Amino acid sequence: MQNVLRGLSVFVAALLIAGVTACPVGAQKEDDPHYKPVKHVGDREFLVQAPEGSGIIHYFATGSLDGSTTATRALINITGLLRNSDEYEKTGEEAIAAAGAGADTILITPQFLAQIDVTGHSLPASTIRWDVQTWLDGLPAIGPAPISGFSVLDAIAKRLADRSRFPAIHEIVFVGHSAGGQMIQRYAVVGKAPDDLAASGIAIRFVVANPSSYLYFDSYRPVPSIEATCPKFNNWKYGMDNLPPYVTLDTATLEARYVKRRVTYLLGQLDTNPNHPVLDKSCMGETEGPYRLARGLSFAQYLRTRHPSGTNQDVAQVADVDHDAHGMFTSTCGVAVIFQRPRTGCAVNAKI
Repeated sequence: MQNVLRGLSVFVAALLIAGVTACPVGAQKEDDPHYKPVKHVGDREFLVQAPEGSGIIHYFATGSLDGSTTATRALINITGLLRNSDEYEKTGEEAIAAAGAGADTILITPQFLAQIDVTGHSLPASTIRWDVQTWLDGLPAIGPAPISGFSVLDAIAKRLADRSRFPAIHEIVFVGHSAGGQMIQRYAVVGKAPDDLAASGIAIRFVVANPSSYLYFDSYRPVPSIEATCPKFNNWKYGMDNLPPYVTLDTATLEARYVKRRVTYLLGQLDTNPNHPVLDKSCMGETEGPYRLARGLSFAQYLRTRHPSGTNQDVAQVADVDHDAHGMFTSTCGVAVIFQRPRTGCAVNAKI
């Protein structure tokens, strides 16, 4: 099987730009928006009580996590690197409107703030915050307690499953684009709440849209030629070495559970720029392929080869959309995937 997968890598390797080097590192630009405080902080607050400790997160939403008697579906919507949850909230609302699902859907867009956001907006010390890009990896927060972003998702999901607050909820959908897609893919592998809620009768689905990278279960990569100059290629968040404290199960158990979880990889057919400004260009990312569409298709083929009897997952491709959350989620295909409608608007649908 491993030889078959290695053979599949030849085409992907040929697509790489000549001269790819190991883990290129450059100085952070002073005007990089990722390293500036967010413009808007979520207008709602939620107390996360996790095994690691407790703290406050901010979120935008169409309703409160305090409860709803009418919501039957909950969307948990994860942002990209900019942490601009206000804009992702608007996109989510447009997708709900396009689906005509406003009467029964609650949209929750949590904001994983960085220290620069807490400082810039003079937020209290009880606010959970991470380094600028560690929230999406499930790494411990830097304050007020070492809470994983995955524990935050667990807490939100369990609140939504609380029948005393949300008696009608029957489905929770985790949706993430770009950095949010990275977080959701890893959470679909290691997340604890989906198992905890299995007896509640609430269906859990994951929509992973245009992430820069995926979590692999062994040392295989589509572009093995880079591995020799990339000693950390199999470290978390790309592989199963050096796992964060949140992860407690072994790799075999996690993979067996993952392929049973309902995951759709929503890929933009035009997300093919190998030099996109926020594409993961580390050597770890480059071992997965030259650009996001190739990386997504290669990961899907990886799962097919490892699980020839099939999985509970699929791939949907959106025509004429590149790395654009709004274009992805408000497209006919995106709406169909999120709300489980017929996928006649998708350019490609393929089971894994």
